[in-house]
Amino acid sequence: MRTLMIVASIATILGLLAGSILFQNMIAPQSQGPTPTLGKAISPAETPTPLPEFRPPAEIPLGPISDNELRTQLIAQRQGLCEELEFIAGIIISTGILRQVPSTISEMAGMPIDELEAKETRACQTVEGELPDEQKTTSELLNEARSTEWLVRMHLAAMDRVLMENPTFRPIDAEGSFRAFFEMHNINVQVMRERYRDLSDTPTLEEAGALASFWQDVLLPHAKAEDETLWPLARSVGGEEIARAADLLEAEHRTIDEGVARYMETLQAVERGQAQLGDLVSIGRDVRIRTELHFGKEEESVVRPLQEMITSEQFRPVVEEIDRAFGPWLREHGWQWPQ
Repeated sequence: MRTLMIVASIATILGLLAGSILFQNMIAPQSQGPTPTLGKAISPAETPTPLPEFRPPAEIPLGPISDNELRTQLIAQRQGLCEELEFIAGIIISTGILRQVPSTISEMAGMPIDELEAKETRACQTVEGELPDEQKTTSELLNEARSTEWLVRMHLAAMDRVLMENPTFRPIDAEGSFRAFFEMHNINVQVMRERYRDLSDTPTLEEAGALASFWQDVLLPHAKAEDETLWPLARSVGGEEIARAADLLEAEHRTIDEGVARYMETLQAVERGQAQLGDLVSIGRDVRIRTELHFGKEEESVVRPLQEMITSEQFRPVVEEIDRAFGPWLREHGWQWPQ
């Protein structure tokens, strides 16, 4: 059972990584760089490096699991998580946040850097005097897997925090209705991050209520407007791939709705003295990250392809419905529509 729980937790870890990295390239202000041209010849110097292959793991058969199989799975999970730490290290260096991350991790863990590095070394490197895996007890292997999972989560949480405060931005590369849609996303993310940071830095009922207002007054009307216009449009003019993406993204709205509902229920429990403000920080982080990841997938899987297929005028009904849903709030935060 514990093995299955660890396997399930990997999906959460990867989701956090995807949300943190993907949306760092999504929000304005914009840099003005050259836009790649379709069909342009690639010079030898620009030839991309072949990507490594990642295939889904074989499923563990249902039913009882032997101790030997459990041990094998725990060792494999620890090794996989150590590889994740290597990927994370590369991303930290490539994004230029190396100076900020260690101190953030140290503060989050309440431990000095040298102790954290020692834990990582014990988990992921061969240390002289340590027992080989085959001589360790199952409990020792489980503890090592849990410790490595904790290291991965903490590194990702620290990256998310640093990048959220100092993001790099993706260009909008759009005009008219499409531009208004992307700018709407930008404003949503900027305000959501501000209110989440306020809550996480100073957990009070006032800050918790401000984030709750954002969920109810902005995020939920945003999703409803897309449900009524964006997905039907995508299914009507796009191919099978866009239609499938629309189905999946519409289903993600329900998951986000459930997260918002859990936040609101917990806020009521906090007000009654039956829950802690820290619970709202955790739920709020989950909803924020899921929302940012959803926005990124929505843009790249549906809106960008539509931008190649239809005109700004044909996309206009989507933005008009968004305007009806919460346009006054958007204009208070700098949105310009109609253009």
